[in-house]
Parts: sequence; structure tokens; C-alpha cells
Amino acid sequence: MANNFDKILDECIDRINQGESLEVCLADYPEYVGQLEPLLRAMLQIQGAYSFVPSASAKREARQHFNAALERLELRSREKQPLFTRVFARPIAWATVATVLLILVAGFFALKPWLYPIVEAKTGIIEVRVTDAPPEYGITEIWVTVSDSEEGVAVHKAGDDGDGVWITIPITGDNPFELLSLQKADLDALLATEEVTAGKYTQIRMTIDIVQVRIGDGDLQPAVLPSGKLKFVRPFEVFDGETTIILLDFDADKSVTVTGGGKVIVKPVVKLSIQQGKQ
Repeated sequence: MANNFDKILDECIDRINQGESLEVCLADYPEYVGQLEPLLRAMLQIQGAYSFVPSASAKREARQHFNAALERLELRSREKQPLFTRVFARPIAWATVATVLLILVAGFFALKPWLYPIVEAKTGIIEVRVTDAPPEYGITEIWVTVSDSEEGVAVHKAGDDGDGVWITIPITGDNPFELLSLQKADLDALLATEEVTAGKYTQIRMTIDIVQVRIGDGDLQPAVLPSGKLKFVRPFEVFDGETTIILLDFDADKSVTVTGGGKVIVKPVVKLSIQQGKQ
């Protein structure tokens, strides 16, 4: 009997929340009008007072609280306590208890944002920069194109469960970029940057799509790139409000080989360093 009433109550609540009137719902269940009407009217009064629409999870939790209270009351009524048996056998007493429970549950969810304020995650900035050491073989230009995708530039954030997650650092600088101009000017160039959650990081990876090389005054020619995937296992930490700079120093002298037939082969040799600084 109680289970049937619970199902009818849930159905009426859903129908009223979808725009159906209280009277129409009660008309479908005349045998339960005395029990349904006070509960449903109390629900409507609470909704009007707090003017908020509870989420699906909130409704489920409220119903769980309500059903748990009904079960406790039913258990008490079975005990040998004549006073409780007489009192809770009356529909008006059930309606009063249910109304109080609904008000308490609705009040809790209305005040929850103030009782448990959302704490914003601490964040810092990651910058990925590139520079170059002097080359051999009369090479005058080395153009590098990094993959502009999720596989392009990414860092691995350590996780509490031991797995962690890869976070893509979007490319914001010049791509492709010319390495030797950086070496001549003794500069580094910003390649990618992103605001990320502060914490411990363990790896950096970069995927290079294309390398083109100019020897002397000749034309740019594509270089053979046996493996364009760079991966560094280097723990570092991002601090709240600070910028972490990942500097990738391409060593052209060790990375580029020119065969006797003039074929250019590039196997990137990169030295990585980490710098910390305020934003």
C-alpha cells in the first residue's frame, strides 16, 4: 500500500512540475486525495517561497529523505506504543510531518551555496618556448612546423589515482618558426601558452609535422624526419599565480645530418629546461 502511494506521489510531483494543475492530478486518484493534497500543496508553497528549480539529483535526494522518514514512521507505528499508533494513524499527522520534512529539505538546498561555497581552483600559466644552438653543414635556415592538434604540444598532470591526464597547450606563436634566427639574435620564441590547474606535472610532449632546411643560398628542401615525436619525462610544478616556462633548446649541430648525396636527415636533439616566474 505504502509503495503504491509513493509511486502516485512521485507521479503527481512530476506532472505538476511539468505544468499540470494540482486539481487535475488529484482527480485521477480520488481515493488518495486526503493524503496527496496536503503534501502537494506544501510542495507548491515551498517552490513559490524559494523560487528555484531543484536539479534532478536534488529531487532524488529529497525523495530519499522523505521515503526514509516514512519508513521510520512506519516502523515506529509497528512497535508497541499506543500513543504513537493513535497519533500517526491519522492522515493529518502524516501531512504535518511530511510538510515539515519537505520544508527542511528545500531549505537545505536553497542555502547550500552559502553553507558550502565553491572554491575556485588555483591556476598558473605554462609557456612553451623554443631556441637553437649553432648548426654545421652550411645550413642557413631551419623551419620547423609543429602539429596544430591535440598531439602538438601537451603536458601530463599527475593524478591522485596515479594515472593523471594530458593537457593540450594551444599554439599561440609563429608556426612554423625558423630556428637559426633565434640563435643569431640569442632569443627564445613563445610557441604555446595556456592557463592550467596548479599542481605537479610529470611529462612534456611535442609532435613535429614538417622540417625544411636551406643550405647556403639554395632553395628550402624538406628534411627526412624519422620520428617527429618528442617526449620528455621531467617532473615540474605549476604554482598558483605564477608562470612556468618550458624552454626547448634545439641542438641543430646534433639534430641535422647531410648525407653525401645532399639528403638532409633531421633527428631532433632537444635540451629541456624549466624556469619559474611571477605572472
